[in-house]
Amino acid sequence: MNGKAPWIVIALLVSLWIGAALLTRAETIPISTQRPMDLAKISLSDEPLPSETLPSGPTIPPEPSPTATPEMPGIQVSLTGGPATLCPGYRLYYTFRLTNTSSISPLSKLVITDFVPLGTWFAPGELGGTISGTYDVDLNAVIWKAAVVNPGQMVEARLTLRTYSSLRTGTVITNTFTYTATELQEPGEASVVSVVDIKACPATSTPTATATRTATATPTLTPTEIKPTETPTPPTQFQSFLPLLYK
Repeated sequence: MNGKAPWIVIALLVSLWIGAALLTRAETIPISTQRPMDLAKISLSDEPLPSETLPSGPTIPPEPSPTATPEMPGIQVSLTGGPATLCPGYRLYYTFRLTNTSSISPLSKLVITDFVPLGTWFAPGELGGTISGTYDVDLNAVIWKAAVVNPGQMVEARLTLRTYSSLRTGTVITNTFTYTATELQEPGEASVVSVVDIKACPATSTPTATATRTATATPTLTPTEIKPTETPTPPTQFQSFLPLLYK
């Protein structure tokens, strides 16, 4: 028994030394290089392990789903009028055309308005076109209306205005047509300008009565010889007895 005691002591010392060496090595090895068993031992500690963050890449936004957008009506407008230079007192002629250029969408509640400009006046019956128009006395304006303008359809408004003969040369007359519809976000307009110029008036020539002279011969006075009238003298008594003497 006494001979085995030193060997037992040596074995214990060697076991303690190996255990201490293993503990020291475990403390010096990084966590990322430890074996699965070592990680399991460390996870049993009270301090939680930091979570590993994955590298962030570019974020791809989701594609928007396509939505059907209704086609808005397209508008094409033209306004002709004039003449550009006019004689005071003459008439002005206007033609307004509006076309719905959309292929599928109609234009609803179309209203075309023309406020009669200064220097002109409206005579009843001098308006027309493909849509109905009326004259508003209170507004001094001509108004045309159309309930619906179908795709590809064109509407026309015509108007004749008269000018005052007292207008001076250089007077500018600006006539503006405005139009609105339910599908239009704001009103549209078109204008035409005319200028008064007395030189545009036709030359008025007053016919002058010209007397045609006919050459007539002037009568020449011919002196007429006036012969004295002989008054018979009664014979004397001596003359009456002469023939008797000769017998």
